[in-house]
Amino acid sequence: MTDNKKDKQIKLENETNWKSNNISSFNAKFKFEFIKELLSEIPENIREKYDLKDIIINNSGIRIQKGNIDSVYFACSTSTAEYTYTFKFKFKDFHYAKPKFVFSDIYIQRDQKLPTAEFRYDKNLNLNAIYLVRLPYFNSELPVIEGVSELHMLNVYNKFLEVHEQLEENEGLQAVQIMKNNEECINFYALGAYKKPLMWSRTEDKIKEITDNYSASKNDMIKQVIKITYNENQIIKEDVAYLFMN
Repeated sequence: MTDNKKDKQIKLENETNWKSNNISSFNAKFKFEFIKELLSEIPENIREKYDLKDIIINNSGIRIQKGNIDSVYFACSTSTAEYTYTFKFKFKDFHYAKPKFVFSDIYIQRDQKLPTAEFRYDKNLNLNAIYLVRLPYFNSELPVIEGVSELHMLNVYNKFLEVHEQLEENEGLQAVQIMKNNEECINFYALGAYKKPLMWSRTEDKIKEITDNYSASKNDMIKQVIKITYNENQIIKEDVAYLFMN
């Protein structure tokens, strides 16, 4: 559990601050102590650079991949910063060590342009990915992003139009990853109502441990974000799901 020093450095004003904006896939929320413990693990260099003295969690979620917990996310704002941040904590589950969540990345939205560029940095503040979020506002007036060529951005936009045409009525594109590890890429993320993703029993046990009010049956239609790749004019829905918490 966290010590007093870290509690002062990263303060949650009260439990109501980290409830999401009512977009939950199921009626669950992360336990307050779990959130506080993870936020205290944000590296010192990141806390200092972005003046993270108080953090208000606006949304949170959990990534499920091939039946296992991959990571959890907290989308946050602070009382002093102009930016919005998302903190990612990877779940480490090895047979020879106690399972735990460790800080992995920070995502930063530096402005409110539509669509919005989001930059992902590792714990040493090395840039490792760039996204466009708020894709419903994507149009032919292509955003200019340092390090991303105009040709690639045009290719992203054309793929966006093609993928959009192939989605179901209840689906909508929310984000696209355009750079990863200094290489151009195109990976889309769609929001929709889908069946509960595959979860192994140990996965559900862990979710119940870190949340309150978790309840989801096999055939439930759950609001979630899924990862989509696009190849040879066909969309491929990968076995990756992001579930929203209350």
